[in-house]
Amino acid sequence: MKKIALLSDGWKRLVTYAWMDGIMKRIQELNLDIRLDQFNTNGNWSHDKKHNEGEYNLYQLPDFRDYDGIIFDCSNMTDQKEIDRIVKRLKKVDIPVVSISYEVEGFYYVGNDNKRLFRTVIDHVYDKHGCRNFVFAGGPSDNYENMKRFEAFKEAMEEFGLPVTEENYLFGDFDFATGTKYMEDWIKEKRPFPDCFLCANDNIAAGLCSAAIRHGLRIPEDFLVTGFDNLDKAAYYQPQITTVEHNRGNIGRNAVQILVDLWDKKKVDPFCYLYSECIPGESCGCPNSGKVDYRTYIREQIEYSVKKDRDEEEIMILENQIKNCTTFRSLFQNFSEYLESLGCDGVYIVVDKLLLEAQFHTQFPTKGYHLKQMEVGYASENMEELIGIRTYQELQRKMDQDGAKQSYLYSAIH
Repeated sequence: MKKIALLSDGWKRLVTYAWMDGIMKRIQELNLDIRLDQFNTNGNWSHDKKHNEGEYNLYQLPDFRDYDGIIFDCSNMTDQKEIDRIVKRLKKVDIPVVSISYEVEGFYYVGNDNKRLFRTVIDHVYDKHGCRNFVFAGGPSDNYENMKRFEAFKEAMEEFGLPVTEENYLFGDFDFATGTKYMEDWIKEKRPFPDCFLCANDNIAAGLCSAAIRHGLRIPEDFLVTGFDNLDKAAYYQPQITTVEHNRGNIGRNAVQILVDLWDKKKVDPFCYLYSECIPGESCGCPNSGKVDYRTYIREQIEYSVKKDRDEEEIMILENQIKNCTTFRSLFQNFSEYLESLGCDGVYIVVDKLLLEAQFHTQFPTKGYHLKQMEVGYASENMEELIGIRTYQELQRKMDQDGAKQSYLYSAIH
């Protein structure tokens, strides 16, 4: 059995399920005995620096030498120092690393060709719609994908003989609120509108459109708007937003294929670009793409809303149960039962013995883990408690034995 480690950082406490889903589907298609361990942190949403450092400590847990391949996703990371630390560790081990949408010398790249695809959007509104005045409505200035799209913007402006000044590019976040702020500030400052706002992603585009419409502006009559990623926010928005396809599931599939080819000693191109295309929509003056099923989408949104309400109620029940817990064992059991109710086949809660024996002045490790002190506080599979697995090493041996074609998620409990 071979083992793959997936290192990922969530977005606003959400896990990017598409990577794991694509990876596991490809493993099953190839019928290979591969185990996937996903080490997922949530280190980009809290304003507490120590909290985020604690999250990123999870990357100290795996010994990368125990793996046959690494898939590295830092697309949601906002801490460049943490990215650099992980890259430095990965470069010390002699195993292949596939990086998702982030270029690192010596790693294999899988993702969009951001510069080329963003340029296709610019060329579309320049050639087809006659735009000559542009604003780049961007994401974070330290994000790799955002800056590649910005490079495409600058190169296009240079070729068109148009200026690039601080007046026609903006940097913020990748969320809806960023687009809203861009438009609100633009209107407040009474700045003349460009022919087109070229947004770094669909979240920004939708937020920008929303604020513009609230102020009585019309899109595309008053100005054009484009996005990137082909999220639901683009396809189902009114107006439908011009965007670029971004199939996340295919990223996971291609990442596994790269590793398999490398294990088989095949020649592999260092850059694996997804097949993607520009999808013109109403926000740039093109007709609706017709690639949407509105009734199915509404049905799914209704079902999602019902499920979300049910999930929130289950969390409230869990919180009440935890308040009444008087022992660690009862706390772990309640939490495990909740997680398994979400569809997990099993839950293993691993803690430092210091926690179980803690006194008021107990000092806990803040860098790395004392693996010999790690205990399995509670283990359950299919809603039945497992007896006999007490150390982290015993748990690893069980996973080595049972883990072929399985995926395991490592995450911190708060």
